Amino acid sequence: MAHLRTLALVMSASISTTLLAPLAAGAQTSPAPQPTPISLPSTAPQPQPTPMAQPSPLAAPSPGAQPTPGAQPSPGGVTPVMTTPLPAATGGTVPTGTTPAAGASGTTPVGTRGGTPQPPPPIPAVLPPVPSVAPGFNAPREPVPNGDLVGVQQQPFVGLALQDAIGMALQRNTDLAIAQSNRRIANYQIIAAQGAYDVRFQLVPSYEHSVQPAVSAFQTGPNGGPITQDTVGAMTGFQGLTQNGGRYSIGLSGSRVQNNSLENSYDPFYQTALALQVTQPLLRGRAIDQNRLQIQLARNNATISNAVALNQASNTVVNVSNAYYDLVAAWRNVAIQEQGLRNAQAQAASNSRLAARGVVAPTDIVEANTQVDVFQDNVFAAIQNVQRLQTQLKQLILANP
Repeated sequence: MAHLRTLALVMSASISTTLLAPLAAGAQTSPAPQPTPISLPSTAPQPQPTPMAQPSPLAAPSPGAQPTPGAQPSPGGVTPVMTTPLPAATGGTVPTGTTPAAGASGTTPVGTRGGTPQPPPPIPAVLPPVPSVAPGFNAPREPVPNGDLVGVQQQPFVGLALQDAIGMALQRNTDLAIAQSNRRIANYQIIAAQGAYDVRFQLVPSYEHSVQPAVSAFQTGPNGGPITQDTVGAMTGFQGLTQNGGRYSIGLSGSRVQNNSLENSYDPFYQTALALQVTQPLLRGRAIDQNRLQIQLARNNATISNAVALNQASNTVVNVSNAYYDLVAAWRNVAIQEQGLRNAQAQAASNSRLAARGVVAPTDIVEANTQVDVFQDNVFAAIQNVQRLQTQLKQLILANP
């Protein structure tokens, strides 16, 4: 019965629309039209049109529908309806005011008005139940915090040029100082490796005192006593290495000998000697030897140390430049957000005046006040970003930030 009542309401709406259309066009209606057969939906899964179905006695015209002059109701109490067949998804026709049965494949309930298909009604939203939490609670309105930077006086500002910031960072960067120390150490290692070819000079003084007892009547001292001998001498010379692996040395030695032997006709006497030595290997170490290898390694270490120091300096310059320009951009962002806040406040004041005159809705005031809060939050976020970038720049240019 509920289904038949719904069908009757839909038929009533179609009847009123169809009857009003001829009036607008000035058409003449028939004095006694015959009722048109209407297909009623079946309860079966696949609806079958019922030919020459009798109109339902429940299908009464809607209260708001006005009968057309000259149109007489049918004896069954149903007003005749002019139906327009519509193409269905299944290839059949759907009379006006009828709804296909539920479960019919490929069909969508469609209403018509004046022969134009209308979209189906929206599906009602499914809202889950929500418990009542703290009913009547209103958050307290806190005062706006101060916009000054923490630990920094806002006025006056201390100006700092980019070149000054880079210079301070290069002077106070401990990593760069370590890299410079390693660079100097590598250069000293080259000098130390080249020291293998330096000419070495040596001077060796000597003194010797000996007492030898008399072993025969011919080798005795005065009065047949022991033989006493004193020797004073010195040895000097030069030696070094060549680039081809050779060695050279020049030596000179001299001594003064004094003894009391009865057989010694020269007392004292002197002994001297000169020595010259050159050694050159033929094939050993011809391409490279140990000394030249150490020099090459020291030069490679110096090159690496220079590259590390240069890389550290470049990183310092890049980090300081990025932090500097990020800070400049952050300050400009603060100015932009403050200008946006002022514009939002002006818009909120304008909406308030217009709402007082009834020009705009009160919801526009709420929206404008929300925009003011958003821009106020953006201003504080921009100031916080400025403080963070200032701390980052201080860590780069100050020894003890």
